[in-house]
Amino acid sequence: MLVKQDTFIDEKNRFHVVNKYDHSVGAEVARMIEKEGGGRGTLGRNGAEFRSMGVIPCEMFMYDPWLIEAQKAQRAGDMGEYTKLMQKFFEVHREFAPLIPKKYY
Repeated sequence: MLVKQDTFIDEKNRFHVVNKYDHSVGAEVARMIEKEGGGRGTLGRNGAEFRSMGVIPCEMFMYDPWLIEAQKAQRAGDMGEYTKLMQKFFEVHREFAPLIPKKYY
């Protein structure tokens, strides 16, 4: 969630925007998922099981380098690279991933 936005013009007449975000909601949702059974759920009529990799706040897709590169890989159709980059994101930002005994990708 966007908390504060500052704008300024530097000595070279370049316009800068500084955004400050609060990611505590995403971390709280990840803890709730963990408490509710580790992100395990069912999908569709067949009851196919899935596990949640984690929660990613929407605004992180604008500036996090792992997510930006993952989106590029997904658009290019390289799902192997996409998966690798998403795993790396959740290794770096552990607060958004529920603590589960085994990770599936």
